[in-house]
Amino acid sequence: IVQKAGMRFTDEMEDKSENDIEQLYESMREQQNLLIFRASGEEYLGIDLSLVSRVEEIKAEDIELVGDKEYIRFRNSSMRVIRPEKFLPISLADNKPGKYYVIVPKLIKNPMGIIAHKIEDTIRTSVSLDQETITGKGLFGSFIYNNKIILILNIYELFELVDPIKYAVKACKAAKGKNRVLLVEDTPFFLKIEYDYLTSAGYNVTTARNGKEAMRILNDEEFDIVISDISMPVMDGIELARRIRLDKKYGDMPVIALTSLARDDQIKAGLDAGFDFYEVKLDKSSLLEKVELALKKGSR
Repeated sequence: IVQKAGMRFTDEMEDKSENDIEQLYESMREQQNLLIFRASGEEYLGIDLSLVSRVEEIKAEDIELVGDKEYIRFRNSSMRVIRPEKFLPISLADNKPGKYYVIVPKLIKNPMGIIAHKIEDTIRTSVSLDQETITGKGLFGSFIYNNKIILILNIYELFELVDPIKYAVKACKAAKGKNRVLLVEDTPFFLKIEYDYLTSAGYNVTTARNGKEAMRILNDEEFDIVISDISMPVMDGIELARRIRLDKKYGDMPVIALTSLARDDQIKAGLDAGFDFYEVKLDKSSLLEKVELALKKGSR
């Protein structure tokens, strides 16, 4: 596709203006699949579909109150459900519809269901995340889609707000504020999420948006581990891993692939290139476990 379109960005990058390069980056960034919904208020909320296991339609009477907490029966067990408007900086309206939708997350230990009043849409788009205008714990930020403001949920922070003791992230034993991580990711949305995951666990994180920039940083600074996306412009993660392994300076450094591509052949290509682990994006617990393991064991 690149050849057919004549996108000779590798050869011509030096001749392009900063604006041209940024437009090229934007055209190649990964798109996000988002579930758009509303709670009791008018705000539009978004959650990455990679974090959604299923959406259950329930009746109002299916919600049972135990103490001050709400539960539903789910798969022959009970599951706590939460109303995001009670914890996030969004409006809370006093309306009681006859039915609700419960968004059941995945990639989270002990998940809670998120109650939605209306499922608006599922969309696939590039997200230009605004982290300055609308802020608050439990939100990554906002972006504009079809002339509407969409607030992107940070599920992990939302659950920490609901139950700080149960869901709070503990600093990794390997980190201790000293381990330096080079995070290579070209998509601002994923960069923000992954950066938050790592810094919340106590790691000192430096970022790069492609393999070429990462190599330049590696030549100037010292790091304990590299975590890289696979699909990036200029230099992708596969080529970055190969170059790291061929360099005597940091050839033994642990390198983790962090990507949305998870087919067996893609995983094999990544491991053959020199990655120690291959992790799916947005799985916070698994990523932090792999980082700690890689730092303890060192490169393969």
